[in-house]
Amino acid sequence: PPRSTLFPYTTLFRSEYIFMACQFSTNAQPFNVSGHPAISINAGFSDGLPVGMMIVGRRFDEETVLNVAYAWEKIREQCA
Repeated sequence: PPRSTLFPYTTLFRSEYIFMACQFSTNAQPFNVSGHPAISINAGFSDGLPVGMMIVGRRFDEETVLNVAYAWEKIREQCA
């Protein structure tokens, strides 16, 4: 599975830090532009690292996205 990108906090100039930070939002940018609500939640762990799950809904249907995220968190709590 893909691994998280390590962020070199101490070796970057401010402009490099900002550029690198902006690269992390590329997964969400299409949804920000199109009006599709999206949320990323913790889906568990792999090798001790957190795994995120993005839930994307129909345009302007934030209620369903939040309900699905809430349901997933409740199911995950019961399985833990």
